[in-house]
Amino acid sequence: SYGNYSMKRTILAAFGVGLAAFSSAFVVNMRVFNFEYGETVGVPSDPVIEVGDTIHWVWNANFHSVTSSTGQSESFASGLINTGSTFDHTFTNIGDFGYYCDLHGSDLGNGQVIGMAGRVFVLAPKLAESFTIFRGLLQQGGISELASSDDQYMVVQKGFVLNLTEAPIQVIMESAPVPPVPTQLVVRWEDGVNASGLTRRVEVLNTVTSQFEQIDQSAAQLADGKFSTKTSGDLSRFVDPVTQKVKVKFSYFNVGPVSNSAYQARFDRFALLVK
Repeated sequence: SYGNYSMKRTILAAFGVGLAAFSSAFVVNMRVFNFEYGETVGVPSDPVIEVGDTIHWVWNANFHSVTSSTGQSESFASGLINTGSTFDHTFTNIGDFGYYCDLHGSDLGNGQVIGMAGRVFVLAPKLAESFTIFRGLLQQGGISELASSDDQYMVVQKGFVLNLTEAPIQVIMESAPVPPVPTQLVVRWEDGVNASGLTRRVEVLNTVTSQFEQIDQSAAQLADGKFSTKTSGDLSRFVDPVTQKVKVKFSYFNVGPVSNSAYQARFDRFALLVK
């Protein structure tokens, strides 16, 4: 095994022509401030997550609460607490869930809330339907290994490049169809490498310009890691107008010495959350 992780869950999801089990568990941090909720203090926002994910609210102001609207399949209540306090809830149902502050908001029932209020959107993930190895050599696995966080991998080895500016591993994932005009798009993946000193770049294809746009770049890890990155702007630019699919490219390269010159990248899961 390349890695073992706690907080995993398994559900069934449609994939290709059959069913595949997949596991995922993220903790999404949210801030409680005057008089809103958001991932950044002062910037209201409503997160999109998967079943099994946890919202971790952190208080940056006094006398506020996180209380679910009545008439929903998710129920939670923090009570009125103050700066420095935290509250967690793990979502176990797909849906659109409203919540509010007991002191500064109101519950209208059946998920409808006003005043100091927020929403959590729990979505079914859009998995990879196909992939293309633009640079590199497939060593093992394939599309089915991308559906589940289960230590079953698609492995790609460093390949030949035409010039030194190219990444020797470039893999393009193509998602299942998504809404044509998304308001939120989150890229999630689990990966790892077998050599230290590598960098991973993540890009999404802009279907208007036919160019990939970078959304993340960081050091690749030896141990399996789960990552989640939000995109911004007019998200319809990432959706193919004919297929309604999204293409995401993962590139691995070294800018200095590496511990293994014949390095590999492994993928355990790829998914989009699109609203």
